[in-house]
This record gives sequence, structure tokens and C-alpha cells, in this order.
Amino acid sequence: MQRFALFTGAMVFAVAAAISFLTASFLADYVERSTGRKIDTVLQQAGFDWVSVRTDGLLVYVSGPAPKEAVRFNALASIKQVVAPDRVIDTIKVADPDDLHPPQFSLELLRNDDGISLIGLIPDKTGRAGILDTLAEISVNTEVTDMLETADYPQPDGWVEALDFALTSLRSLPRSKISVTPQKVTITAITESQDEKTAIENKLLTMRPDGIALDMKISAPRPVITPFSLRLIVDTAAV
Repeated sequence: MQRFALFTGAMVFAVAAAISFLTASFLADYVERSTGRKIDTVLQQAGFDWVSVRTDGLLVYVSGPAPKEAVRFNALASIKQVVAPDRVIDTIKVADPDDLHPPQFSLELLRNDDGISLIGLIPDKTGRAGILDTLAEISVNTEVTDMLETADYPQPDGWVEALDFALTSLRSLPRSKISVTPQKVTITAITESQDEKTAIENKLLTMRPDGIALDMKISAPRPVITPFSLRLIVDTAAV
């Protein structure tokens, strides 16, 4: 009788384990197929029919012959709208890299009370780590959202100077958006007062490196106008 009870318990345990395994396998397969379908839909709608997608658990492997580096970047950006960037394994190859023109490098920095966001395409040599270290110095304990992509091309003329100027400017602009392209920096920011607005504009103009174009859109609250008042006194003696 005791042996039968032990046998029955072992069978129940084995069946439960098998059911758990099958359930986990089904769920994993469902997640993989669902993620794959969502990515395929996004890629087809964007016209990236040359991209091949393979899912393995939470990881997404993408491959295919990209016609241009910029197209590869845009395809990856579309995929990362569906899944987290750290889940994407990029094995895309550019079809004819020797015939390609350098991509259009750009960087956008968005800073507000919630943190700092980075998005864009930068040269490998620029160094993502260096940018993140600088941002950590600018605002301690601030969350940084990194959505940068890199490409193995030389840094264009004016890129380093424009980037350094943008990062330096960000220190004085807690609510701002800064766009960086080679030889040009565009700054949109909000200040607390007209005096601060004037001071920031003068500071940015002074810091601007030679050869770097600066487009500023600094705003400040309008000054409060003291409301007019009118008082009427009725002289009863004259009535």
C-alpha cells in the first residue's frame, strides 16, 4: 500500500511537471510568434521587406542586405518601436558599403524634470560612453534614456566642436531640446525670466565655437502687467 502511494505521488508530480513544461513552452512560443508578427507588420508598412526576423525567447535577431546605412538605421529604429533595444540582435549587412556615402549624423538631446533623452546616429569614434559620462556629470542621479545608434564612418568636419558646444550648453538649460548636426547646433529652451533669457542668450553666443552655426529659440514668461484700477467717489452733498 505504501509503495502504491509513493508511486501515485510520483506520477502526480511527473504529470504536474509535464503540464508546467508544456504550458511554459506554449507561452514562450506564443510570445515569440506574437512579437514576430508585430515586427513583420511594422517592417512591411515601412517598406523594409528585405529584413529577415527570427525570435528566440525574448531576443529578436534581424538580418538582411540593407541598401544603405541610413536605411539600416531606420529599419532598426522601426523594430525598436515594438521591442526594447537591448532585445534586438543586429546582424544586418550593408549591401555595397564601398559605394555608400557617409550617413547624415545627428544627435538630439532632450532635457526636462523627468531626465535626459538621447536619440540619433553618431560616428563610432565619437564614443557613446563619453557622452553618457558627461551627462552624468551635468545632472547627478538623473535618468538617461539612450536611443543612440552608431556607424563606422569618420567624424565629419565640425561634428566634435558642435557636440562639445551642445553638451556644454545643456548644463545651463534644465528644460531644453538641443539638436546637433555637423557645423550647426539648434537650441530650444525655456527660462524663468526675461533677465535669465537675456543672460543665457549672451552666454551661448559667447561660447559658440568658430565655424559652428547657432540657431536659438529661448523663451521666457511675459512680464506681469499691473492691472489698472478705477475708484469712483459719490459726493452726497453735490447730489
